[in-house]
Amino acid sequence: MLTRLLVAVNVIVYLWEQLTGFNALEMGGGLIPSYVLAGQWWRIFTAAFLHADLMHIAFNMFALYQVGTFVEMIYGTPRMAIIYTIAMVGGGLAVTYFAPDIPTIGASGAVFGLFGAFAVAGLRL
Repeated sequence: MLTRLLVAVNVIVYLWEQLTGFNALEMGGGLIPSYVLAGQWWRIFTAAFLHADLMHIAFNMFALYQVGTFVEMIYGTPRMAIIYTIAMVGGGLAVTYFAPDIPTIGASGAVFGLFGAFAVAGLRL
């Protein structure tokens, strides 16, 4: 359920970007590390729902749907939400502190966090 909701929200935001001509990096949603360090912490969250082009959203949402479905089944919806959020914030902080000159957008950090949780479940089973 949560996985489908996350995919839907990402797709809706992408369609909104395309229909309005919103440029995520220039207009305020993208993760620009210097802006985050200056206090615009919300960019860590907003950037995770913005995507650059059709291939970017397609691959991110395909991966999210594939791994998210299993992570949600294994851990349950509340824990999956926690894992996704921690991975999203962790990915954003990693970019901010380890690649401070690289602006980013996309759900990849959160999706890779789900892959990590899936791998841990596989090792435990």
